Amino acid sequence: MNLSLNLLLILNDVCPEYPGNALWPDGGVKWHAWDWHVLSLCIPGFILCIVFFFLGIKFRNNRKVANIILFCTGLFLALAETYKQISYNMIRGFSIFNGYAWDVFPWQLCSIPMFIALIIPFVKNNNRRDVLIAFMAVFGMIGGFAALFVNQNGLFSWGDVGIYIHTIVWHLVLMMLGFFSIGYLSIGQGKYKRNLRVVGYTYIMVLGFSLIAQGINFFIPTLLGVDDCRAINTNMWYISMWYPSNVFVLKDIWMLSPGIHGYGWILAYSIYMVALGLADLLIISIYYWVYRLFSWLHFKRKVRRLEMNN
Repeated sequence: MNLSLNLLLILNDVCPEYPGNALWPDGGVKWHAWDWHVLSLCIPGFILCIVFFFLGIKFRNNRKVANIILFCTGLFLALAETYKQISYNMIRGFSIFNGYAWDVFPWQLCSIPMFIALIIPFVKNNNRRDVLIAFMAVFGMIGGFAALFVNQNGLFSWGDVGIYIHTIVWHLVLMMLGFFSIGYLSIGQGKYKRNLRVVGYTYIMVLGFSLIAQGINFFIPTLLGVDDCRAINTNMWYISMWYPSNVFVLKDIWMLSPGIHGYGWILAYSIYMVALGLADLLIISIYYWVYRLFSWLHFKRKVRRLEMNN
């Protein structure tokens, strides 16, 4: 039995009010990867990614405008997330004064850029600010790309059209923030050693954020009860010690020795962190070599112009 179906059966058992009413029910009509709904959002979204890249370059030396762009983008994500939180909790049978579904708490890897974009205007230290923006250039891009191009079919199990739209737009905006950050910080420029420092700083950040995720994964089910309707499937970053991961490979590793007293979650968590580190290095290396390629092409164009003028 797949994990999503298993979760629905568990919810039916432990959550007497499930399923509730969504804000914008899909009427049983599910979206599918790259259908017309998705394409109508993705095509303009991909165009905006290019626009955001050039905005990052244009306002590279204008901290005030860059802060406004990032803050407004973060605010847009926060408003979209508010809709998702309200609708999903209604589906789960909760309301503002009657419990909260912790499995949708916004501390997934793809949620972090929202918080970063919102706090950027208030970070005065230039080095810390640049590291936070670099995090979006790497992990915002990874999150957006992975959701849209690797696991898009897994995004449409909510039962709410508004959440479908939110999910697609959210990951498009992550890519926009990534492209803006690349242009703003000129990631890829300079020596490879400079870019390796970006890898080091961003990886330290992802480790720190993952520890917060594990804290949520541990304390919420511990305090509320593993089988409590509010805590069920609290699985930040899909690396919980209580509930199996739904990420391919990791779920199989988790099941080797399941549960908090097993070693499966420790092994899965460790492998996931190593994989994120390698992805960090790969993404920065791609930025570096793409920058080098375009620099070389620009140089060749200059040489041709000189030869024509002579």
